[in-house]
Amino acid sequence: MSQSLCTVRKNPSNAERSGLGVGPHPLGVQVRLLDKRQYILYNTAVMVEADPRNDKVGLEKRTLVSQVYDYLRDCIVNLSLKPGDRIDVKGLAQELSVSQTPIREAIHKLVEQGLVEPKPYVGYFVARLSRRDIQELFDLRKSLETLALRYVYENVDEEKLKELLKRLDDLEQHGFPVKDTQKFDEDFHLGFLIKGSGNRWLEKFANGVIDLIKLTTRLSMNPKAACEEHRTILEALLHHDISTGTKALESHLERAKRDSIEPW
Repeated sequence: MSQSLCTVRKNPSNAERSGLGVGPHPLGVQVRLLDKRQYILYNTAVMVEADPRNDKVGLEKRTLVSQVYDYLRDCIVNLSLKPGDRIDVKGLAQELSVSQTPIREAIHKLVEQGLVEPKPYVGYFVARLSRRDIQELFDLRKSLETLALRYVYENVDEEKLKELLKRLDDLEQHGFPVKDTQKFDEDFHLGFLIKGSGNRWLEKFANGVIDLIKLTTRLSMNPKAACEEHRTILEALLHHDISTGTKALESHLERAKRDSIEPW
């Protein structure tokens, strides 16, 4: 990492507060997102020093761990950190202007989720997905998403369907830009299907592997094919044809699985 990813400050200037995206964090932290890999975190020590109750220190620590975790998770899911990359704990601590403790705690959470692999006496590495891992994740996605589709169909929102179809029209008109198509893909699979199912147990189960699911959507990005397949699914729902919609979703995920496995 050649440039500072994060600076910590107690007193942002008025210029920074206006027009530069600074906003209040629910826990009292001021955060400004510079780009995908840069954050300014305004030190919560101000809160701690102003309040004599020392239990705020624990709150500050948890907040910092969460911020580091979110940053690393986004880097992995968006492939800024690629499978097999070593995570430099000391370097991250220097770049983010924090101690190594919250870095390690955040990494341990990522290990539990399967996004990072520890190697004794060597360090931490972004997990490499094997062919079997990818196959099994897509098979899991198929089970979860076809079930979610049935729930969505039972309470179909035609206005939402038309809104998503309009977004597909816009993507087609602009030549299926990869970044925008990725955003639609995530909104469709995780928002419209999983969250839109209204089944809290299905959503809770999916949340356990949601970052790995997001990673598979990045591995299989074929913008034109994805948009055409999404359109088929949405139009089937609009015409109240759950059978065609389910077959189209299964076919879509099978194609995405083949595209993801092919480089291996």
